[in-house]
Amino acid sequence: EAAVLALENNNTPHRWTVEELKEIRLAALADLRALKKLEAA
Repeated sequence: EAAVLALENNNTPHRWTVEELKEIRLAALADLRALKKLEAA
């Protein structure tokens, strides 16, 4: 049954767009800056 479900489900990996990756990167950098600011305080 698990094999059938695996075939029926959409298992294609998500293809990230350049825009999505840039947004994720900017969000991560902002979080990092906030953490460093907290650490310095």
